[in-house]
Amino acid sequence: MPAWRVIGMRAVIYLAARELRARWQSWAVLVLLVAVAGGAVLAAAEGARRTASAYSRFLTASRASDLLVAPNGSGLGGYFDAHASR
Repeated sequence: MPAWRVIGMRAVIYLAARELRARWQSWAVLVLLVAVAGGAVLAAAEGARRTASAYSRFLTASRASDLLVAPNGSGLGGYFDAHASR
């Protein structure tokens, strides 16, 4: 590597270090904000994933029936009347 590139790189590193020392609090706040925003996005994505499968998990856990067989006018007081009035 040519000597002028090494000297140029040292100057960039020096300036970057000086900038970081002068404004480290601003950088820390920026990093914190990005971390909080990233955490919120990850939590929302995980919540959406769990919500998508919630109903099927509920049906499995409650051992829900797939079919309701009832003679006309019996069972579930008012159920058939409610459907008839629609």
